[in-house]
Amino acid sequence: MGKGSYGFPGLRNVSRTGVPTNYISSNLKSIERNFGLNASGYIAKKFKNTPNRRTHLSSDPVDSAKRLFRILGRGGVQVPIRNRDGIIKGWKRIMKGGDVITYRPRESSDGSTVVDINITSNHSGVKSQKIHFYKKEAK
Repeated sequence: MGKGSYGFPGLRNVSRTGVPTNYISSNLKSIERNFGLNASGYIAKKFKNTPNRRTHLSSDPVDSAKRLFRILGRGGVQVPIRNRDGIIKGWKRIMKGGDVITYRPRESSDGSTVVDINITSNHSGVKSQKIHFYKKEAK
């Protein structure tokens, strides 16, 4: 699929060598500046009583999710996530140290745009979490 494929987050700031060049921690200053990051390593607000699920309200949830994915995944290797039919349903960036950031334009449970952060290394500075992006209602 080309540049206009469903949910394509773009290839800006991706490792061109096929090998991850950055740890997630290399990108934390940009995350703090653009999205906020609390002292515990969480981005966005806690969702009810589920500690690993977060919510972010935005006037353009898809654009915000793509921006988080690009910034947090700077220097990672991007690969498509395909469903059983071979259709791209999202993207993931694999970072140095093995951490994985996943972007899905439409989550199956509630239709929201999702960025999922799966931390396996000691180099992240951020916690494993799933962030759902929702439309912020105009006041």
